Amino acid sequence: MANIIDIDLFRQTFLPLDQFNFHQKISETTNVALAMFEKQGCSSCNHWKKLLFDYKKDNPDIDLFIVDAESEAALAQEFDIFHLPAFYLYKGGQFHSEIQCEGKQDSLEQAIEKHLNAPPGEAP
Repeated sequence: MANIIDIDLFRQTFLPLDQFNFHQKISETTNVALAMFEKQGCSSCNHWKKLLFDYKKDNPDIDLFIVDAESEAALAQEFDIFHLPAFYLYKGGQFHSEIQCEGKQDSLEQAIEKHLNAPPGEAP
């Protein structure tokens, strides 16, 4: 029974976005937000989802969004995504940066902190 609860919590952690609501949902977000573009069956994507799930436990104020890059090809093309997973960091609805780091908790924390300390940038 515990696994079912964990799976439900896991699914609730990542709010799905598509080409019709991406920009609106992100702009309405007042917290730090991280949008992850992924593909079903991608083992690296699965690793990152677990990592982000654990990260959110320690950082409940971050909003995590997920985009299926395969079914949302137009949105993936808008962001010029060539590899998955891909991550985009926002704060208060403003784009800060694409996040690229090693798939470890401390690397993720350092990358987020570094990019949030920089001024917002131009969205892709």
